[in-house]
Amino acid sequence: MELFTKDSDDDSTYSYIINTSATQQDIISVTYNNMRYNFLWSDLSKNKLSINGSIASISGVYSNSDGLDLYFDATLSKLSYLGSTDYNATMPIQDSNAKMFVHLFGATDGSTVGYEMTKLSSKTVDSNTWSDVYFVNISKQDVEKYSKVVFYSSTNGGTWPDAYANASKTEDLDLPKNTNKTCFYADSSDKCIYDNSMRSGYWDKVYTIRDAESGKNSTVVDIKASNFSSEKSNYGSTEVNYVNSTFYDYYTDFELNGSNRDDYGASIGASQRNWVNFRQFDQALSDYYKNKGVSVKDAIYTGHFQPTYSDWGFPFSDIANTMDLYGWSNNKSDDNYKTFISNNNSNVNSDGKDNYRIRRILYVCNTGHR
Repeated sequence: MELFTKDSDDDSTYSYIINTSATQQDIISVTYNNMRYNFLWSDLSKNKLSINGSIASISGVYSNSDGLDLYFDATLSKLSYLGSTDYNATMPIQDSNAKMFVHLFGATDGSTVGYEMTKLSSKTVDSNTWSDVYFVNISKQDVEKYSKVVFYSSTNGGTWPDAYANASKTEDLDLPKNTNKTCFYADSSDKCIYDNSMRSGYWDKVYTIRDAESGKNSTVVDIKASNFSSEKSNYGSTEVNYVNSTFYDYYTDFELNGSNRDDYGASIGASQRNWVNFRQFDQALSDYYKNKGVSVKDAIYTGHFQPTYSDWGFPFSDIANTMDLYGWSNNKSDDNYKTFISNNNSNVNSDGKDNYRIRRILYVCNTGHR
């Protein structure tokens, strides 16, 4: 029997150096809290043991080297915007063979070096789950030698995204040293895919609730406070009745990046970017509705979802397959299509007929600070 060594920085982590060559067919046996677990090392790129109830598995990466553990959070950057722009660049890219890489540079001798990243298994902390985190350990020698890093996605290491996919790589970043904020939280694609620029983001501890406003030291909402005063009704001298209300301010994809809409820069008017600009939030709603088995009649989203008419521009159907929202149907004769449009566009009733009066009873406000 061999004993595990407790990690000096984490009381819940133990390690053991395997001196023999293990394969995916070898059975590993571990005894923990008087219970014996037998399991296969199914993925040799991972080395962190997780025990969940009666099940033990190698489901993560543990590093205790003198190098630097780098992480990349692709929660927002993975979302496709196909149909909205010619520059549909995601991180990772939309390809079954896509991988994530880091490129180190900034050495005094002008040299560079690259590493391939490993996608970690899903991890849940305090009921919050991260499913899109990538990891790589940078050697101590390279940490000392290089000062800059770029994350990028490609099917081959060293093959940069083409000129129309600049958003599939990040801006030039300082390699984080002497800090525990070594996870790069990549921005959503609004605005980098629209101006074909490199993707930005910010550094923080891995598995931390995303907060770009704090991470970038920016101000997303700067609505000035003012004094309240009652006013007369437009119907004679009757006072207006006031009730206490709670309003929820949902961030657009642009605002999730810690950006203020004063700096939006997008042209006003009709476009998928301006109309369906809460995609991250809508995708989260869709997942919730689907997982909870919510009735399609109650599936409400925020944004402007243009009905499918031959003489109406920018119909939602152009990007519907990309977003794959719960409750949508591409068939205009289908009840789900009629319900979806009725719920999310006030111009159409649930019977599919035009009605230019507001018909929504339950709705999610689309204020967008406009």
